[in-house]
Order: sequence, then C-alpha cells, then structure tokens
Amino acid sequence: MKKITIYLLLSLIIMSCKGQILDLSTIDFDKPANSYPLEKLKIYRKENQKGHYEIKEDKDGVSLDLKDNGERVLNYIFMDESTSQINFKGLNIDPILGAKIVNYNNKIGYISANIISKETPELINSLIKTLGQPTEVIYNERLEETLELGASKILFKTLPQFTKKQQNNIGNNIIKYSQRIIWNKNDVIYQLTLEPLNNLVGNDIKIISKKAFKDRIINGFHNPEKDPYLSKYLK
Repeated sequence: MKKITIYLLLSLIIMSCKGQILDLSTIDFDKPANSYPLEKLKIYRKENQKGHYEIKEDKDGVSLDLKDNGERVLNYIFMDESTSQINFKGLNIDPILGAKIVNYNNKIGYISANIISKETPELINSLIKTLGQPTEVIYNERLEETLELGASKILFKTLPQFTKKQQNNIGNNIIKYSQRIIWNKNDVIYQLTLEPLNNLVGNDIKIISKKAFKDRIINGFHNPEKDPYLSKYLK
C-alpha cells in the first residue's frame, strides 16, 4: 500500500511538471524569481554565471571578462522542444532562435525571445495594446524593389504610422520602416527589433531591468554608458 501511494505521488508530480506553461509577458520584474516555475520546466540549458561583465583592454586587444562581486546570475536557455513550455502573450516561440530568461539575485532581470515570424503582427499589436505608444522609434530604409511584397504589406498594415513610402535623395523609391521600437516603462526597457525577410517580418523582443543593465550582468548589454540606443534611458 505504501509503495502504491509513493507511486501515485510521483506520477502526480511528473504530470504537474509536464503541464507547466509560462507566459513570458506575465513575468513581473519586481517579484522574486522563484515566484515562477523556472526550475520545473524542461530547460535546454542552464548556465550559472558568477559576476558581471567588464571590458578588458590589453596588448592582445579587447576581451569581455566576468568579475565576481557577489552577483549570482542564472541563465535559462530555451531551444528546440523546450520552447513548447513557454510563450509570449500566447504566441509561439521560434524553436530555432529560442528564448532566454535571466535570474539576477532572485529577480528576473532580462527576457529575450523570438516569436515565430508569421505571428509578428500579433506580437506588435499586443505590445502596443499593453505598453501604449512607443517611447522611441528607430527607422531603417530599404529600396522598395528589394522588399518582398508580403513583408511590405505586413509593415504597412500593422504599423502604418511608422511605415512610409518615399524617395531618397537620388530619386529611388524607398520604404522607411520601424526597425527598433522602444518602450521606457519605469524601471524596465522593452526593445522590439523587426527584420523584413522574404514575405515575413522577423522579430526579436528584449526586456531588461535598468538595474540589470546598469550592473552589466547581461551579455550584449554590458556597456550601458555607450549603448547606442538605450543609454539615454538610464539617466
């Protein structure tokens, strides 16, 4: 009887773990990281990072090193089939490009994710609905002839206020579109990067706490004072 009870308990635990789904958009950066079932998810890779990043210059060039001042950072990487356990506002994570969640001293400090490209319009609409009008839009230009019609239609339909057809200074027809969309919300920065590719628009959403940014614990955001897009939001 005791063996049967233990077996049933183990079965329930396994079933509950399999049923865990985490919507990345619901993560509150002010709550303890252990409020979320990260340890119950099947993770592609988990990295234990001790310290923050520092840029080191010497005769051999420039390198990026970790310096341990007591920071404890856990990087959760989701790829392949592990992406089926997470989503962003119900939208599917691209299993090839994946997602990353960073636990910094028991607070979520960073989230990055790539939604499958066919769901980019839904991602854009949901972010604008939730966050409001962007704080900043950074534009890129493409010759109209090099931009596939499908991608062009998506940009004009989803972001008509940030997509323009015009001529450049030598008379070529170009499409000016929002390549980076930034929301500065209290202590958190959201950055959505868009990349027209064939007849789709790829996406890359990054959410970072200003503390994690200032403390240089995220690779890629390790030089906050000189970040060309986001440094102004730390002042």
